[in-house]
Amino acid sequence: MSRSPQLPPVPLNRGTSGRPKRYPLRILQFGGGNFLRAFADWMVDILNQDTSFGGGVVIVKPTAVGNYQNLVNQEGLFTVILEGMKNGKPTRETRLISCVQEIVEPEKNWQEFLAFAENETLRFIISNTTESGIVYVPEEFGKDRSPIHFPAKLTRWLHHRFLHFKGDPNKGCVLLPCELIENNGEALRTAILQYASLWGLDAGFHSWVMKANHFCSTLVDRIVSGYPEKKALELESELTYKDSLMVAGEYYHHWVIQVDKHIQSQLPFHTTGLNITYAEDLAPSRKLKVRILNGAHTLMVPLGLLFGVETVGEAMEHPFIGPFIRDAIRHEIIPALGGDKQTAKAYASDVFERFRNPFIRHRLSDIALNSVKKFQVRILPGIIDYHSLNQSGPTRLIFCLACLLRLYKGIWRGQILPLKDDPEILAEMAGLWKDGDPELLVRHVFQYSDHWQMSPSNYPGLESETLKALECLDHHDVAEGFDKYLQRRHE
Repeated sequence: MSRSPQLPPVPLNRGTSGRPKRYPLRILQFGGGNFLRAFADWMVDILNQDTSFGGGVVIVKPTAVGNYQNLVNQEGLFTVILEGMKNGKPTRETRLISCVQEIVEPEKNWQEFLAFAENETLRFIISNTTESGIVYVPEEFGKDRSPIHFPAKLTRWLHHRFLHFKGDPNKGCVLLPCELIENNGEALRTAILQYASLWGLDAGFHSWVMKANHFCSTLVDRIVSGYPEKKALELESELTYKDSLMVAGEYYHHWVIQVDKHIQSQLPFHTTGLNITYAEDLAPSRKLKVRILNGAHTLMVPLGLLFGVETVGEAMEHPFIGPFIRDAIRHEIIPALGGDKQTAKAYASDVFERFRNPFIRHRLSDIALNSVKKFQVRILPGIIDYHSLNQSGPTRLIFCLACLLRLYKGIWRGQILPLKDDPEILAEMAGLWKDGDPELLVRHVFQYSDHWQMSPSNYPGLESETLKALECLDHHDVAEGFDKYLQRRHE
């Protein structure tokens, strides 16, 4: 008896999945990338299942760059795949996320974007626009078109809401920025007020922003590797539908939110069993996570790409990169952290185990996006703190800075490097490397560049130390270059 040929997976949409739009819009979300979909949207989907929250999400494309067409084609649906070890056994869980109800691109549909401000049920605003997203850059009000920068778009949206509801204090929003910068809630509010001042918006709006809206600083933690390209066909066969937006991640997740108690009941994550912490002070948790987990990622990028290593897991198993990263965290980052060193060491051990999750392919080329800003936020403070304690520089952190600068030359040992960053930074660095003088390049980066801003007045020797490390990479591979750098420091 012949077997029937297996039917190809059907395209994922509301019709083929039997998941109609059924939630009122309660969340405006700036960003539809891998992380927010596998973190915040995954949590909202569970919140809808386990509580009476019943909240739909509007995803807003925050920049003109990129394409959300797949999200539109799938009508907001996508699958989150979590893989890892549970009770000593490899485990995979899949969840079809259905909370995203609408997708809007302000650059293409400005009036549609503003119209969402008139929706009475919208209450929460989530964002993740990378470390460089929450920024104030003066630009025109532009009555009938979208501003360029995320905080400017949000200011226009909030102002439209303020006008539509005539300043009703009950129509303010709860803002939950996930950008990995210190006091991200306060930073977002400051940027909004700066745009309000620039555009001459009335004092009543300023007061409404301050009193009717709640800017909650948050800290997020989950490793999300993105589209599981190598397993896509296998997963689609199991799921029986074709999903171009599948996103893979680890089981571990943690969201720390600094919020007043009366807001907690409006967003009852804590009743679901999700790993949510409501905290009065994010600083200790943030410093631990940013310096160790995110810092290790940022250190891996230049090392891994120069060695030709593709993923975090491969980097941790690499005979040079793995020990280098562990030593950098244990001997240079943790000693300068302050606080409870045992807690930091235990957290670092957990992080190293998470990095070795064999089911997660976290590509270094993806982490490389916005490396300049990430280095400023995640690594430079540790360099300064270490120097202030020891009156000498942390050798591994400085060497990684040199490797990052070398990366922007764009070619290494005859191989083209996969660079991802702001086009202005890529163009600037390409121009500097074209001159071929490492000393001029380092001087520009530390003293003149608007993008890098890497000249800390309390460590004047950092420029010369970085130049030494960069020169050691001129005639040696990475491992030999590091050995030569150590020798030069002791000459």
